Amino acid sequence: MTDTVTTLIVGAGFAGIGTAMRMLQAGVNDFVILERSHRVGGTWRDNTYPGAACDIPSLLYSYSFEPNPGWTRAYSGSAEILAYIDAIVAKYDLGRFIHFGADVSALEFDEDAGEWVVDTTGGRRYRGRSVVMASGPLADASFPDIRGIESYEGKKIHSARWDHPMT
Repeated sequence: MTDTVTTLIVGAGFAGIGTAMRMLQAGVNDFVILERSHRVGGTWRDNTYPGAACDIPSLLYSYSFEPNPGWTRAYSGSAEILAYIDAIVAKYDLGRFIHFGADVSALEFDEDAGEWVVDTTGGRRYRGRSVVMASGPLADASFPDIRGIESYEGKKIHSARWDHPMT
């Protein structure tokens, strides 16, 4: 199955949701958001380690179209930021544009058609005149290349894949 839209947004984190809102405000509603996870939030969904919080003042970490004067802390925690993103998605009915479980496996420009072709691991194909990559630099948890890491016998934990029973 192939879905054709004007714009494909990859990622339903802070950047992807903000992009979708700006498109709606510009009168564009012919887009889809491809999100590989089961819910929105990006880094704020994935980082649940103790103390995970924004590193800039919360009042600055708000969308200009939807300021949040009710932050509970100067540097809000991940759960509060995720709740803010969820509230934006609900208030503006952005869920209708989001395709969850859409993990992008290939992205290629079709010169003849003048369109981007995006394939997902689930076998679904999308076509669009433009693509916005809003997946973020922290979308994939990875460990640094540390000499001797292969012989380390302890447990390795990544902040985006926190092992809560250990804490």
